[in-house]
Amino acid sequence: MKANTKSSFHYLVPFAISFVCFPSSQPKKEAGSKQDGWLLLAPEKDSDLPGLVFIFVQVQPTEMCNTSAFRTFAFVACLMALRFCQSNALSINDQTVLDSIAAALPRLQSLSVGPWNASVEPDGCQWGGVTCINNSVSALNLARADLFGNMPDSLCNFENISEIVVSINRISLPSSFSNCSSLKKLDWADNALTGTFPPSMCDLTNLTELAVNDNCLVGPISACFARLQSLQNLDISWNPIYGPFPLEFTNLTSLKELIAVRTYFDGPIP
Repeated sequence: MKANTKSSFHYLVPFAISFVCFPSSQPKKEAGSKQDGWLLLAPEKDSDLPGLVFIFVQVQPTEMCNTSAFRTFAFVACLMALRFCQSNALSINDQTVLDSIAAALPRLQSLSVGPWNASVEPDGCQWGGVTCINNSVSALNLARADLFGNMPDSLCNFENISEIVVSINRISLPSSFSNCSSLKKLDWADNALTGTFPPSMCDLTNLTELAVNDNCLVGPISACFARLQSLQNLDISWNPIYGPFPLEFTNLTSLKELIAVRTYFDGPIP
């Protein structure tokens, strides 16, 4: 599992703005200089800030730099820069959800790449398997992470998540998917799931891909699956699912691929 590489604009890093005034008799052209009465404020050259923020302000000769008015402006400029950095941080809601998952699956805190540990990296967008877009978690990929435990119901509290992949672990399903309305892909393959086919998945009405193959799920499949009208790819193979072939599948008008190898359906396929 690789660390996230798609959210570099979410770094929340410290930086400094250099406020420098030069006499008009010695004009400078680089950042932090004044020429023709204009002052250019810019981040330090060695700042880790992803992107540059430049602020131009018209000033008077050097003596003005020591006035209360200039100091007030400098203070306001710093607040603006801080606001810029904070706007790129993960939302409090999504960070809270990540923290709850990390608590439920302790091995996440010791991942070799991008450990889920706020004391090491406070920004959850930099944690292994997490992808963020516009300050929100958009995808979670924890495949082959050697995880085990119970996935908390808070999984569905992400604001805009569209993809969850936790295949090849030993993670149980949350009790409900009712709040995962934005989810388009769910891969819970090879997690030793047991019991009947989870009817809670019927709430994922925007789902286009569903994989629960290589588990120990039994049938029959709930009639509510007919509600998954957006589903295009469904993999239920290698599960001891029994009973008549689900007529509900014939109502999935968007379905393009159904994989049902090593299942135990009986009767004709409609």
